Amino acid sequence: MPPSPLPPPISIPKTIEAKDIGKQMPQGGNKHKEELAKVMKA
Repeated sequence: MPPSPLPPPISIPKTIEAKDIGKQMPQGGNKHKEELAKVMKA
């Protein structure tokens, strides 16, 4: 999994982290979220 663009504040749930990443990357955000979901489910 690629490092997040910003350091996570304190410790947040992975789901919220994925949502934040999706907001930061509007282009291809959904694809990135799907990849994150695959990684988290694996």
